[in-house]
Amino acid sequence: MLRIADMGADASVGSRKYVIRFRAIARGVSDVSLDSRPIVYTYGMDEAMSVSSNVLTLAVEAAQDASDNANLSALKVSPGKLSPAFATTVREYEVTVPYETEMLVVSALTEDENAVVGVNGSTGLQVGRNTVVVTVTAENGTEKRYYLYVTREKEAPEPTKAPEKPEPVGFEKGLHASQTEGGILLSFGGSYKVSEEDSAYVAPTGYEETVLYVDGIRIKAYVKRDTPDVDFYVLVLEDELGVSGYYRYDREQQTLQRYDESRIELRQVVEEDNTALYETLDKYKSQQVFLLFTLAMFLALCVLLLLIVVKLYRQGHTDEDELDDNL
Repeated sequence: MLRIADMGADASVGSRKYVIRFRAIARGVSDVSLDSRPIVYTYGMDEAMSVSSNVLTLAVEAAQDASDNANLSALKVSPGKLSPAFATTVREYEVTVPYETEMLVVSALTEDENAVVGVNGSTGLQVGRNTVVVTVTAENGTEKRYYLYVTREKEAPEPTKAPEKPEPVGFEKGLHASQTEGGILLSFGGSYKVSEEDSAYVAPTGYEETVLYVDGIRIKAYVKRDTPDVDFYVLVLEDELGVSGYYRYDREQQTLQRYDESRIELRQVVEEDNTALYETLDKYKSQQVFLLFTLAMFLALCVLLLLIVVKLYRQGHTDEDELDDNL
């Protein structure tokens, strides 16, 4: 609203002129006009005066000493980085951003503090190549543009899982076997040989004999009785120093270690024919009966000798008493 109070106005003069000065805040062109019909009244009276108004077009130019520097002193983007590295004289750059990026954040500093920076095209990035324009306007109106060619990558397809191949019969992840002239060799962080002395060993307590297939090769082993899911096997192996012993193989944890032999009963007599074994046991039993009989006879003989000695001792004392009486 514009109000003008003129105490010395005189309608008889015919016309009066008022001057309004504007201060320009930026370069450019602007229209100055009244948005409705102006009304002016004489002071102290309700008489309206005739008023005319025109639309003025103002062109604001830069000052003669205004700077023409439209250079950038620094330029960075996020995410991604410029290629090549920023330089004031380089006007075009390549930027690659991941698929998830829809907006590029542009940070720009001007060499002249009165220059103005504008960014266009940094939002709504599409998959593929996009152009972002950084416009620098100097104080005197000089413009310089920097171009960023932003490539938004395609969405990465979800990785497809390869179909799982069924494990071959007798396949062990960490344990492998091979047949050589010297026998069956096992490799498991070292070299082991299936002991040829396994006939001298018996199944541990609670275990029974079975067969473990490794790379299709049959290997004698022991497993716990009445266990549907077998994860532990006891093997008779010979290490690289030629020492045989029990080893416990854990299929789940993929470990192979010496088994506690104190829990294993070594077989003293090994016969393929069980009849011979039973005969040997009967022989041992007969020897035990003979020893018991001999011991009993020895004890009886000792008792008999003791009785004879006692009797002789008493008889000797009796004879001495009779001799004393006769004297």
